Amino acid sequence: MDNWKVDFKATAVSAKLSGWAVLAFDQLYSQRLLNVLVDEHHYGAIWGGIPLISCDVFEHAYYHKDGPARAAYIDNFLKNLNWSRINDRFKKFVK
Repeated sequence: MDNWKVDFKATAVSAKLSGWAVLAFDQLYSQRLLNVLVDEHHYGAIWGGIPLISCDVFEHAYYHKDGPARAAYIDNFLKNLNWSRINDRFKKFVK
């Protein structure tokens, strides 16, 4: 779990200016869970992927409260995930 969090945070921090960090199940190809950066809405999307967690890293999501501290925003995001709901989503959509 700790390794996943480190990778997810690195994915989210790596957005150029804006985008989404997504934990997706790659249903069409690898049948694996992947951390993916969807940069500027359209680069990096996993077609056929089932999003399980999406972290908005556009500046409007954090800048008003945290200023340029994107990493702190991502840490807070990770601390507040509802794993029960994520697991329910996984069971419902990943068959």
